[in-house]
Amino acid sequence: MKLRQILCLTLGLIFWSSPSGATSEIEQVRTNPAYAVTLRTQLNEIRNGKSEFGPDCALDYLEKKAQKYGILNEIQHRFISKMIGSPKKSDEEIFLEFGYDLNPVNTPIAKINDKLFLSSVIQAENFDLLKALGITHILNLTGYKHGTSELRYPPKFRNDFEYAHLVIADEDDPVTMLTFRSNFFEAGNDFIHQALMSRHSSRVLVHCEAGISRSSTLVISHLMSVWNLSVKEAFETVKNLKANIAPNQAFFRQLLELESWIVNTRGLDMILPSYPIHDYLVDQMLEGPAAGFLREAVETAIVRAKYDPNQAMAYLFEAY
Repeated sequence: MKLRQILCLTLGLIFWSSPSGATSEIEQVRTNPAYAVTLRTQLNEIRNGKSEFGPDCALDYLEKKAQKYGILNEIQHRFISKMIGSPKKSDEEIFLEFGYDLNPVNTPIAKINDKLFLSSVIQAENFDLLKALGITHILNLTGYKHGTSELRYPPKFRNDFEYAHLVIADEDDPVTMLTFRSNFFEAGNDFIHQALMSRHSSRVLVHCEAGISRSSTLVISHLMSVWNLSVKEAFETVKNLKANIAPNQAFFRQLLELESWIVNTRGLDMILPSYPIHDYLVDQMLEGPAAGFLREAVETAIVRAKYDPNQAMAYLFEAY
């Protein structure tokens, strides 16, 4: 909101109601809190695009009136600064303030939508950043220290944020995969749903250790479940915001199973799978260790390796 627009609206409240005699109106503005409430309401409507008010409101005339009665500075400071407060910084401005690149290729934290964020544990343990972004709920997907039952990154600010902690190993564990949808997708999405339903101002941060596999998988599943997006649509949505996401093969297969379940239970018209595991693994390899190889060579190698990317890389180097 530009200062001149706020000024225009404020002065309009004073003078439009009584064009012929402003003195009593000025006094009322100074003493009547209702004017501040009205101003705040109209400003919120403008911010939310619900008001047709614009800058074309005889601004020069109103400024002259304000100057005549000696209240121009008072309106600027008393009503804008004290009654309304400083304009809230955008999330993008906050990211830059904390030194985070807005380029999806480099950013370690991504704003998925106005209510949902994705990051690594580093951002999830930055108290000032969390508060600046208005985060209220944190979904922690980090695991145990190797060979122990001790959490690597337990919730750090329990008195300040509402937490849920789902421990999922970032590996292809057959036992874990048997209950993956109920223990991970459903539990995680229930937490996000309940958080966003609890109050209008709720904002949720989902994080794992690196913000690459576990947390991105959960966020993708959320977009699929809430918006009926295909795996490919949800994956590309998140990747366009945080380019380094890469659900591991086991997690991606679970996303494909979730896609099939959603389509079948909701009767959606969708070709399955939207993003075959073959295509996904080839794309991941071409973006990473197999960059520079021909796609056809990578496709041949991944099939020969029975979809083991490490073995596929060995075949590629063996051939060249």
